[in-house]
Amino acid sequence: MEKDLEIKDIKGFIKRRKKVFSITVFVIIICGFVLAIALPPVYKSDATIRLEDQQIPEDFVKQPVKEFAVERIERISQQVLSRPKLLEIVNSFDLYRDIKSDKSDSELASKLRDNILLETITADLSSTKGHTSHITVAFNISFEGENPETVKKVTETLSNLYLAEDIKSREKMVKGTTKFFENELKRLKEEINLQEIKISQFKKKHLRELPSDRGYNLQAIARLERVMDQTDLRLRVLEEKKLLLNSQLATVKPMAPVMVDGKDINKDPDQRLRELHFELANLRTTYSERHPDIKILKREIAKLEKEIASSGDSNVNMKLVAEKADNPAYINLKTQIETIQMETKALQEEKDQLAHELDVYQQRIEVTPYVEKDLNALTRDYDNSKNRYAELSNKLMNAKIVQGMEGEQKGERFSITSPAYLPQKPYKPNRAAIMLLSFLIAVGLSSALVVAQESIDDSIKTSSNLKELSGVPVLASVSYIVTDLEKRSSRFKRLGWTCITICILGAVLYGVDKYLMKLEQLWTFILARLQMIA
Repeated sequence: MEKDLEIKDIKGFIKRRKKVFSITVFVIIICGFVLAIALPPVYKSDATIRLEDQQIPEDFVKQPVKEFAVERIERISQQVLSRPKLLEIVNSFDLYRDIKSDKSDSELASKLRDNILLETITADLSSTKGHTSHITVAFNISFEGENPETVKKVTETLSNLYLAEDIKSREKMVKGTTKFFENELKRLKEEINLQEIKISQFKKKHLRELPSDRGYNLQAIARLERVMDQTDLRLRVLEEKKLLLNSQLATVKPMAPVMVDGKDINKDPDQRLRELHFELANLRTTYSERHPDIKILKREIAKLEKEIASSGDSNVNMKLVAEKADNPAYINLKTQIETIQMETKALQEEKDQLAHELDVYQQRIEVTPYVEKDLNALTRDYDNSKNRYAELSNKLMNAKIVQGMEGEQKGERFSITSPAYLPQKPYKPNRAAIMLLSFLIAVGLSSALVVAQESIDDSIKTSSNLKELSGVPVLASVSYIVTDLEKRSSRFKRLGWTCITICILGAVLYGVDKYLMKLEQLWTFILARLQMIA
């Protein structure tokens, strides 16, 4: 019984709400159909551009500027998708003609940029350590539009622009790199020349004080010390010999003996005076003062004293005697002593000169560490500049080779592996999917609408509703009886709505024919869309 009631309730529900459900479903499906028909077709064409390695192995020629593929694509995209380039494409292919008059150049360029899609293609690269990295090997450039021929041409133009801009940017980069290396080499060469001049002046200023002269200076010091030791030994020998000769000289009389009456008269005045005084004293012991011999001695003593007094002190006298010496033995000893004195003087001068030279060499040894420090600073900068110059020379040579490779198209470059094609069918919209989706939306929305109406409707629809409301059992129920008047009224209403619908449809068709497009064109347009859907 409950099952029968449930079936009756469902039938009553459908009968009561079929009009709302049908109208809602019809309206939504019509709207979906119109939308599927009215949306313009969008065609898509794409091209695949691959990043090819240079034809000459990198073991022989290395790129002066290494750039990742993603960075390279991004840099070139900024040039290709710039506002001037995009406006040039818009004007060349007369894109967006229906909105060109209402949009600014920036908006047109932005719209074209939105219709261009760039996707990178990556490959997995396994390293020796087991790590997997993703590298970009190519990219797809695509364009969407309403005209398939235009879509293909625009895609071709974009792919060619990428290739041309890549070649242009790489040539510019290589030329700029080569020019930079040439300027750097010129600057480094001038710097090296200045450093060489500084080092030369420094070495000239610190001659014999350089670290390379340390061994020479040490050998010179050792040699001078040996010579000084030999000189000191020679001086000591000469001094001892001089002392010996002086002692011998003291025992030898300067004057050779001259014998007169058995007496030596060629004596030293002081010695002669002493002998005369001694002889006078002996005579006085025998004779008186008036004795002739004593008188003669006194006169001789007085004369000799007068001579000694007139000639000065005894040293001068001795000198005079020595100058007047005629004793060969005395002269020989005196000559040897003078020779030793001259040799001693020469040796002493030589020793002083050796000491001076030794001080010079020792001073050189002392300043060598400081000179070495300054020289190392100069040579370090000089060596760094030379190494940098050699490195830049190799890079410049490599850059010139790469420049030649770029001119011959043998370097890294973009190549089109899959050119743009003419699309045979629209990329979007999916009209069948739109119509199916509109049908599902119509059914779902209509069902939700009738369920909502049924839930808020408080009227009595069945005998069970009456029983629940009144609490009195229902003995019988009579079906609704439609009278002839109600049937005629219903037919008039349907006829009126039909006429209204026809009038509205005629007015819409008239407006479309007058203001949008001819009905023949509209019919052809609808048939074309239906054919696409099929």
